[in-house]
Amino acid sequence: MYRKNKWLRMQRVKWAALLASLMVAAQIIILLLGQEGLCLSQGCQVVDQLTKVPPLWFNFTGLFFFQAVFWCLFRINDEGANRAQLVRLLLLAGLAAEGVLVGFQQIIAGTFCTYCLIVLGFITLLNVLAGIKQLLTSFFVFGVVLLAFSSLEYNSSHKNPNAIRDGVFASRIIASPTATVYLFFSSTCSHCQRVLKTMRNNAVISMHFNPIDTISSLAVPEVILNPRYSAGANKALLTTLGIEEIPVLLIRTTNGFSIVKGESACIAFLDSLATHGRKSENLPNIHSSATSINNPLLPPAENQEGCSVDTSCDSPPSLPGINPSR
Repeated sequence: MYRKNKWLRMQRVKWAALLASLMVAAQIIILLLGQEGLCLSQGCQVVDQLTKVPPLWFNFTGLFFFQAVFWCLFRINDEGANRAQLVRLLLLAGLAAEGVLVGFQQIIAGTFCTYCLIVLGFITLLNVLAGIKQLLTSFFVFGVVLLAFSSLEYNSSHKNPNAIRDGVFASRIIASPTATVYLFFSSTCSHCQRVLKTMRNNAVISMHFNPIDTISSLAVPEVILNPRYSAGANKALLTTLGIEEIPVLLIRTTNGFSIVKGESACIAFLDSLATHGRKSENLPNIHSSATSINNPLLPPAENQEGCSVDTSCDSPPSLPGINPSR
């Protein structure tokens, strides 16, 4: 005889799974309509750019999972013990998968996707509703998976010199440049405006422009535009570098990239190239730290010399000749 208290537990799991299915289905519809998915932070964009699987397929997998739980428990009767056991295994597998995703966001992305955390909350709720034994087992599985994931060593995406190409909106290439420079900026950042103005008149460097927001034009002569660039990729790269403010210059060197951040440091570096003709091959290489280059010509970035990556400095667009896309 399938005991009544267990039957009631599985009924609660069933209806919670249906509620989660409706939420995921709504997310799928939004994505199919070409809109940005439901998320309460910029973390979703960052995580999406760092995963090979498109967000739509993640959501289809989540919908399949919650629907599998629901239909296994649909019209469960006195002989439903086998199906209930299958549901418990599904719930453990779901929380194990979430352990991998949480570890990825914590270690690789350096930020959390709020929508993913809501999904994690639903899967945890299903395990709670299934009983105390199921809850303790699921926490053990989640902890072991997260611990195993955290013990591995990963190569961050910023060590890949091709990682920044997806975020290039505009480029101006010259023959025999003194340096090749990538500017990370925002259309609402006044500090970026002054760095951009300095770059606009610099005739000795090849320059690429990587905005962290969506724009449609840039008032720099002789640039080649790439309207299919990814602003999210630029945010993701800054996140993996541990950089929280713009403007930022990434300078290509023979061994990778060097980094200059802050308005004064960026302008001083660009002026030094124009005045002294320093070659980028002679710049110190910085792989994993996001600090200004230690050079007398390049003062360290001061406070209030940049804008936060996550918020706008100014309400309206402040950069002349830049039209933000709506």
